[in-house]
Amino acid sequence: MKVSILGASGQLGTALQLCAPPHTHIRAYTHQQLDISDREQLTAITPCDVVINASAYTAVDQAESNIPAAVAVNTIGPALLAEHCETIGARLLHISTDYVFGPEQPQRPLKPEDPTGLPATVYGRSKLAGELTLRGRPEVTTIRTAWVYSGNLLPDHRDFLSTMIRLATGDPAQEITVVDDQYGNPTYVVDLARALWDLVAEENSAELLHLVGSGQATWCELAREIFQAIGADPQRVRPISTAEYPTAAPRPAWSVLASSRALPEWRNGVFRAVTGTL
Repeated sequence: MKVSILGASGQLGTALQLCAPPHTHIRAYTHQQLDISDREQLTAITPCDVVINASAYTAVDQAESNIPAAVAVNTIGPALLAEHCETIGARLLHISTDYVFGPEQPQRPLKPEDPTGLPATVYGRSKLAGELTLRGRPEVTTIRTAWVYSGNLLPDHRDFLSTMIRLATGDPAQEITVVDDQYGNPTYVVDLARALWDLVAEENSAELLHLVGSGQATWCELAREIFQAIGADPQRVRPISTAEYPTAAPRPAWSVLASSRALPEWRNGVFRAVTGTL
């Protein structure tokens, strides 16, 4: 099996390489090596069985003031990549996000077939537009995921978990405030990577899937679980509202996804991420 991974230096791209099945021939491309919004650069991807696109502009707040950069990577890039994959005869697995859902959502796990509504952020709108460019294309599967973390497994990749680990191991008298009215699915990057390799092994898969950790939590609940796993006092984490923590890009209040495949429960992932284990 020959597989090309784009966004190879990111959290997911790195985890995909760590979890690759034996006898898989991988060609890994970082964003610095290959810009998916550049048609000419895409010709560097030679014929293979599957292309996994883990490349994305994910700076949610910065996207609000840098729309062209977000659109180039999240919207234009996937369309050009899909065309190239058709040319070389490769299946495409494209990674998307819970941010494609707009703010008015039913308070239940959201299914792939649920209407997204209008996303509230530039990032979300650019990712949704990228999804739409792929609809109806043969041999393309879009996978939405959410709240991805790696913690001590990939310490060079800063994420919510690594931030909470740093705070948990700092001043024991310091109180940490974390938003407690946003709900989602914490997803350990290893579990996501393994689920994607399962999709690679399948000859056919649905056009649109959700892959997230089992269960739901708020950011505050996630933070307290991290403190608990570290051996710090979880009561140091004080809940606050979204209104008390303003950001340039509004965060979804509800982006709990119904996973298309069963991934491990999120607390199990937190423990492994804190201990740096697969």
